[in-house]
Amino acid sequence: MRPMLTKLPVIAFAVLAAASAAFAQDKIHKKDNSQPLEGDITTMTYKEVGYDSQAGSLSEPARNVREVEFDLNNVKLSDFLSAERAFKDNAWGEAITRFERVIRDPNVKDPAKQTARWYIIRCHLEAADAAKAIAAAKKLRADAPDSFYVRDSYMLQFDAARQAGAAAVDEAVKDFEKGATEKGIEDWKKGLDMVKADIAESKGDWRGAKTIYDKYAADKEFGVQAQLGVLRCLGGLKDWSGLSQKSENMITAARGKDARMMMGGYLGRGRALLEGEKKYKEALLDLARCVFDIAPKLGESSREHELAIAYAGIAAARFSAQQTEPEKKNLYRDRAYQMHAELSRKYQGSPLLKDVEEEVKKIPK
Repeated sequence: MRPMLTKLPVIAFAVLAAASAAFAQDKIHKKDNSQPLEGDITTMTYKEVGYDSQAGSLSEPARNVREVEFDLNNVKLSDFLSAERAFKDNAWGEAITRFERVIRDPNVKDPAKQTARWYIIRCHLEAADAAKAIAAAKKLRADAPDSFYVRDSYMLQFDAARQAGAAAVDEAVKDFEKGATEKGIEDWKKGLDMVKADIAESKGDWRGAKTIYDKYAADKEFGVQAQLGVLRCLGGLKDWSGLSQKSENMITAARGKDARMMMGGYLGRGRALLEGEKKYKEALLDLARCVFDIAPKLGESSREHELAIAYAGIAAARFSAQQTEPEKKNLYRDRAYQMHAELSRKYQGSPLLKDVEEEVKKIPK
């Protein structure tokens, strides 16, 4: 199965119009969504983010930081910009090459180099190269053991390990547990708990996974990820009524605010319509919205995207089987095949491929 990409810091690189003559106007965005801190980011560790401002040399605890935004007028990141464009265009090899140049460039400050290392892991993950992603995660920790992205590297290693097999998963969990113990950061236990919930989910222990997800549903950092996990667990438990209600609530709360939650809400409602109410056309509309409308806006792989493609294929196949007119039957059969092809292309080795195949075989000739 392709990885569930955990929710990690999104690094935005934009030219800031109000740059100060004395200090670069990097921005530090906090998890509480308060006013960003501005100044020249000088250091980024797993403990704190340091920056120089007109008020002097200051720092913010890393546990409070959601993302950073670099002033490109200050950090000379032409290769970084090109690498980021390549990443968005799914040109993983080109992106990696350019991010590696950033790391080697003596004119680029360390915080940007750290971010380049983080992106390289992501590139390998998106390219479905688990071995290289795992190696890149370990290299980040070896090259920058105090990096702001150390915890993220453990979580990304786990994402990659899910592709690589049980032994790699065990190693990833042990590495994370060891790192959390060595660093002694209490907040890291949250990330480790989310990894354990994911393992429970993969083993079909829906109640065990849901217990953990429920615990973090209101957490500032992992809340969205946990709420999406709750919906997946309700589906696993075949609680279609509960899934439908929570999905409706999520759609209402997320509309116009959070695309990830919108995808989770429509996916959950689509699954409830598909399996609980047997309303295949209505289910297909919700699931297709996830695949063709919401997913392109997010631009990244996710468990929700994988499930939406698969269940859209199943819904199309079941709706096709209900049709008596050959033209409509063939139309929706083709859509089921389309979803199967997309699932195979985007999530190679997904166990859901067989489920879609089986539903297509059931369509009467």
